[in-house]
Amino acid sequence: MKAADGKIGRAWQRAGVLRNNDGVRVPRFMIRALSVAISCLAACVLGAQVIPDTKAKLPSDVEIRQSLPGTWYFYFPATRLINTITIASNGDYVCQRVTPPPASFDGSHTSLTNKLEGTFEVKDGVLIDTLKKSSISNEPLPITFSNSIIRIDDKIFVYSNQQSGDETAYQKDVR
Repeated sequence: MKAADGKIGRAWQRAGVLRNNDGVRVPRFMIRALSVAISCLAACVLGAQVIPDTKAKLPSDVEIRQSLPGTWYFYFPATRLINTITIASNGDYVCQRVTPPPASFDGSHTSLTNKLEGTFEVKDGVLIDTLKKSSISNEPLPITFSNSIIRIDDKIFVYSNQQSGDETAYQKDVR
């Protein structure tokens, strides 16, 4: 924007006011506010199209129950924890959790293996996990956990614990 003489008016520039080509004075903050508003509007419109609605794509409880049976694996790299869970068609499961020992110089430490047994139920897209048996001697049983199912298909099973919000992803053994 230029002043009437074709040069940018220094007084208007210092005051934060510019003139458009018709000579109308436009405060600089209004130009910035308008550009921010347009950017926000564009982000909202584009974001609404890009963000998927995962709840709408979640299978029915029956379809989830049909997808659960089989052997699933989970590997947690930070602790090198390996979970192997085998789920029967009635929802009963057996889980083997192997935690490797911390690194040692002499290699004398052994892995810690826990065996867990329980039942999965699916109600309104929520996986209810009732732990009934555990090889951990001081664990109070039964324990029930509620997990929101995020995704399940023939290869991957992802859920989020409703109490902690932690997400877990299992891969199905397709051998």
